[in-house]
Amino acid sequence: MTRRAGFTLLEILISIMIFMVISIAMVGVLSTATKLFRGGESARAANDEAIAVISMIDADLRRMVPAADGGFLYTKVLGADKAGNLITDPTQAGGCMVLAFKIRNPDTSAISDTGVGSRLIVVYWVDSTGDLNRRTETAADSDGNETTISEYNVVKTLFGNPNPIARGCLYFGVDVSPDAEPRTKLDWSDALPLATGTPDELVYTTEKTTTLAMDPFPGAIRLTLAITGGSRNAVSGAFIDDTAAGIRVAGVSQVATANGAMARIGDIGKAGEAVEWVEYDSFKNGVLSYQGARPQPRRRTETQTHVRPARVYFCPTYTLVRTFPR
Repeated sequence: MTRRAGFTLLEILISIMIFMVISIAMVGVLSTATKLFRGGESARAANDEAIAVISMIDADLRRMVPAADGGFLYTKVLGADKAGNLITDPTQAGGCMVLAFKIRNPDTSAISDTGVGSRLIVVYWVDSTGDLNRRTETAADSDGNETTISEYNVVKTLFGNPNPIARGCLYFGVDVSPDAEPRTKLDWSDALPLATGTPDELVYTTEKTTTLAMDPFPGAIRLTLAITGGSRNAVSGAFIDDTAAGIRVAGVSQVATANGAMARIGDIGKAGEAVEWVEYDSFKNGVLSYQGARPQPRRRTETQTHVRPARVYFCPTYTLVRTFPR
């Protein structure tokens, strides 16, 4: 009787163990590759969305009505929920702004023979869910009603029905320069920084009302925009603590470190959670570091006290600079 050759129990166990080690390694590599791919796709989508938004704002600014022809500009710190209700807690504003200005109506079919509807007020703002909204309304000086004279009142009517144009907008900031002379390179050393304040605090307006003083029409504007696209694959980590060395963040290894990169700590509109924005210089070994004094100061909203593990979102910023027509 011949004896069959076969594997011993030990050999089978060793084979299974080797197979498991290889499988675990392959799953890890696949998981990392998938995470990198999704992160890359999320970043690409956010980049495309940011460019589209910048292009939209740029198109509106190019149609802006000159100051000498009744132009209007208005901006303030704002926090608003989906219904347009203002957030009264200053820690929930997130440093985001509302920007409103008057433009020529690009839709000529909506303009009457007498000129009604020839001008619009366009408003951009970020609500508490992180949606960047854009809405327009007929300007007071072209609505055909002589009793309507305040563009500021037109602006106030636009927040009841949000119209999102981008998801996951972490930051929308505005700086205006009072310098009236167009230049190749604008000097922002005398600019009016509009990155901090309390909700519903009026920061700048070119219209005088019964309660508001009129500011001079600025020479130029600089918009700063940070968009993640609202994807769950957007780069984020968990807040640990804030020390003299910097802000420690866990759960993230690599973030954008290009000039102007920003981080937001906390979720806007989340009960009991403070919100803070900071433009940082570097991110090494889980520590977010930044400088406080520069010729062009780093942006940082009022320092808040955060509780771990508040979410920390990272995003490159996009900037648009335009001089105003005279």
